[in-house]
Order: sequence, then structure tokens, then C-alpha cells
Amino acid sequence: MVDREQAQDALAEIRGRQDEVSAIAWREFAPSWWVAAASVLLLGSAALQDVRMQFPSWNGTVLRWVVPLLVLLALALLGVLAQRRMRLRPDRSTGRAATAFAVLAVACLLLTIGIGTWLRSNDVPWDQTLSLGAALPVVLVVGSAWRAVELRRAGR
Repeated sequence: MVDREQAQDALAEIRGRQDEVSAIAWREFAPSWWVAAASVLLLGSAALQDVRMQFPSWNGTVLRWVVPLLVLLALALLGVLAQRRMRLRPDRSTGRAATAFAVLAVACLLLTIGIGTWLRSNDVPWDQTLSLGAALPVVLVVGSAWRAVELRRAGR
């Protein structure tokens, strides 16, 4: 029969291993190369869309359809590359990190929409680039802080 001390020791060991796995997931999920590449792609896309709005004479098929589709294709390719490189699977211990990443992506979208709506209502040129340029640093700082807190918590 297992006594109380042995059970508590076993539970402490299990918690320690779960924290180790959580720390690994936080370090390896959404690496900095992926975040940087996605940020550059999104900012480039916003700038090109603003060019399209500022210079209507350039509003051809390439700027209207090809560039946004190429950006979406590049983001999808980045996602596949990240999935293969990090070996992400639904049964792995990346749930909290994936949830945080999804929350930050939605926060970036909502912040961009909010800032962009205000800029557009005040007739500010280059509103898409400015709104995304303002939202991305906020989300990146919050994401870095969130990651640091989770790594510190997992290290306890």
C-alpha cells in the first residue's frame, strides 16, 4: 500500500515533469524567426494595400489580387514550415502556448481594426500600415511578457 508521503512525492515529480514540458513548449512554440517573418509579411502587405489606396492609377490586377494572395500563400507556407519544424501535434503539450499565440493573434487583429477605424475616420493616409505598425509592437511586447511569466512559472 502507498502511504501519504510516497503519493505526495509522486505527485510532486509529475508536476515537475509537467512544468519541464510546459517550459519546452513555451520556448519552442512560435519561435522568433516565425514571428519576425509573419510580422514583415503582414507589414509589407499593409503597405502595399496602402499604396493601392493612395495611387488609384496603380490599382491593377497585381496589386488588387495577386499580392494579397501571395501574402496569404506565404503565411500558409510559414505555418506549414513551422508545423513540420516544431513537430506540432494535437496530442503534444503545447496547448497553453498555442492558446496564448491564438489570443495574441486575435488581439493584434482587433487592435489593428480599432486603430485603423479611428485613422480612417480621420482621413489619415497610410492607415493600414500605421494601424498594423502600432498594433504589432504592443502585441509583441505583451506576448514576450506573457512568455516570460509562463517560463518563470514553469521553472518553479
